[in-house]
Amino acid sequence: MDITKEQLNNEFLKKMGTEASSLLVSANYKTLVNRFGYALSHNREPEDAFHADITEILEELKTEISSYSLKSVDVGYFDVNNINITSIIGCELVSTESKKGILLDLIVTGKKGIFINRQGNYSITIEGISIVHTPI
Repeated sequence: MDITKEQLNNEFLKKMGTEASSLLVSANYKTLVNRFGYALSHNREPEDAFHADITEILEELKTEISSYSLKSVDVGYFDVNNINITSIIGCELVSTESKKGILLDLIVTGKKGIFINRQGNYSITIEGISIVHTPI
């Protein structure tokens, strides 16, 4: 998802994390991946890759995605670096039934003043989805 420098702020990034989490919980993986992309596709179709990865996690946790709700969205910023990651959006979801957690991470990449995409200076991409291994 392309964004502008003006959108690179806590309020907007948290809104994007909330949106991504909502799409995840509603099992709308196609829209989620079409909107944000999936960095861990590894030569697979992004939608198929995401579906396979989330299915594996849910099977391990013995939960259904519909039992999850958003617990928190946190935004962190990075100093200038050579891989152009500017921010991370961490979305923690918890199952209302099992209390087991999932973390959906989105990264923001870009470089001030350099257009790396069609519409803006920055891009938001799903970096990963994982199990939260600490008690919720």
